[in-house]
Amino acid sequence: MILFYPLLVAAIGLVAVVARVTRWPRRWARRRPRIIRAPRPMVGLSYIRDADRLRGYSSDLVVTELDRWDYPYVFEEEVDRVVDLSGHRPLLTRVRFLLELMFGYDILVTYYNCSFFKTELLRSVELPLLKLSGIKLIVASYGSDVTLFDSPPTRFDWVGRRLLDYPPKGSQAEHDGRISQGIRRFTRWADFRIAGDYVLTPFVGVYDLVFKYFPIDCRTWQPVQRTATGPPRIIHAPNHRHIKGTATLEQTCRELAEEGVPLEYRIVEGVPRNQVQDLYCQADLLVEDLCSGASGLNGLEFLALGKPVLVYVNSQQLADPAFDLPLVNTNIDNVADVLRAVLGVAALRDRLGAAGRHAVEQFQSFSAISEVWQRIYEHLWQGSPLDLESTRHFGPNRQPHSRSENPRHAEFWPVPVDDLLKDIRLAIDGTHSEPHLNSAQPHSNGLENLMTESAVPPEQGS
Repeated sequence: MILFYPLLVAAIGLVAVVARVTRWPRRWARRRPRIIRAPRPMVGLSYIRDADRLRGYSSDLVVTELDRWDYPYVFEEEVDRVVDLSGHRPLLTRVRFLLELMFGYDILVTYYNCSFFKTELLRSVELPLLKLSGIKLIVASYGSDVTLFDSPPTRFDWVGRRLLDYPPKGSQAEHDGRISQGIRRFTRWADFRIAGDYVLTPFVGVYDLVFKYFPIDCRTWQPVQRTATGPPRIIHAPNHRHIKGTATLEQTCRELAEEGVPLEYRIVEGVPRNQVQDLYCQADLLVEDLCSGASGLNGLEFLALGKPVLVYVNSQQLADPAFDLPLVNTNIDNVADVLRAVLGVAALRDRLGAAGRHAVEQFQSFSAISEVWQRIYEHLWQGSPLDLESTRHFGPNRQPHSRSENPRHAEFWPVPVDDLLKDIRLAIDGTHSEPHLNSAQPHSNGLENLMTESAVPPEQGS
């Protein structure tokens, strides 16, 4: 038994060499690489896979599990295969999966905390073995795969807030040790490292690209006007309440309601992900995240629906034109004034919604994001220049955001508001209000909870 694992590693290594040799003719013939995303299920991965396929790539999503939580968030119809590890010989299943990957694919896209094996010896050699087989490795961060609790506090200390939402199993030191090990492994062996946004770059240290790498399906998420009557409806879908600043938002909504500001607040939790779209369609705006500093898939969904998104955007994101989306920069310090303006001026909501839809079509749609992935694939597979400036997402026409956090100033808003500025300031001062559709009927100024569990998995991160 002592020699079993070393012999197994040696055998896999020999097979990896064979796989490498069989891969050479594909590259020489300039055939497109075969892509696999594995083994962890994540919301949005099916979007990237589908975008790959629209570019003509063979691209699969293969996972070793579906539900990691008490509510559904990745569905079997979204993935190409679930590798069942629940049998009597899970090690054999894992080895078979690794060998299928070596011979069936050319590029693996994964996350910093992903592994195919459980034993430390096999975990330590799996990436070198994949490299030996000629597979190119892309690693992308999503949030909790790289978050280290022993890190300097940010402006609103979102890491400390995350610790309240998700206390680690074992000690913080043990948690950080596991995360650091994954970061070191992939930093050494990955061919291309992607930081999902600037909130995550301090953790990974070494990266090749900062890139909001998942698209939104603009065909499924179409612009829609709310059909229900009543005051403007705010949606908040906190997969982690402390990080998102939920308590501050709820207190702010109570105070605005007491001031007489017409609003309806709904917190969406525990709703299966395939049911939230109908709820979002009946909303007027999203308050996404007031503390961490970046927007995520939830924000893209609302932008695609043509609805304003209020979210804290940190200074690094604001300075990078590739993150130029018409997000309303809202944090726990300015949320009250921003809400007064957005709730009080319907024309502002309309303008933000239209700009959001246009922006995701141009820069975050399947076609736009697949342009970037295609450059990455060709760079790794054939050695082509990245040439990201030729893509729409990284195009030279995009501009950095203003760093203003004062909604009284025109430069704060991601859309032109010179003609609306007077109404915006009056709304902030509480001296301007627009009639809502059922002003003669009673409306809810309180807080409405739809469910009690998160609608989006914690791993989705920022």
